[in-house]
Amino acid sequence: MIPSNSYKQHSSRSLFITGTDTGVGKTVLTAAICCALQRQGKQVGVFKPVETGVNPQQKERSDGGRLGQLVSSTALRDPIDLYCYPLPLAPLACARQTGL
Repeated sequence: MIPSNSYKQHSSRSLFITGTDTGVGKTVLTAAICCALQRQGKQVGVFKPVETGVNPQQKERSDGGRLGQLVSSTALRDPIDLYCYPLPLAPLACARQTGL
């Protein structure tokens, strides 16, 4: 998530949210912070580098898709997810099983 007051000034601040397992609330926390910053008038962008358990036909219903719907600027929406795996496993296990 990248909050900033003005992209014209080329200044931005970043916040990196991490967790030690899947399903521990990283996306929920990110969504809450995005909403709070936007209420303060900040422009917010999100980036979810890896997501697992994603149905390719319903990507908009994934965590990354939902986070993308929260951001205030359409210019900041794509890409949200760098790597998406269909298997609902830890990212390393998914990467190994898919050969990436």
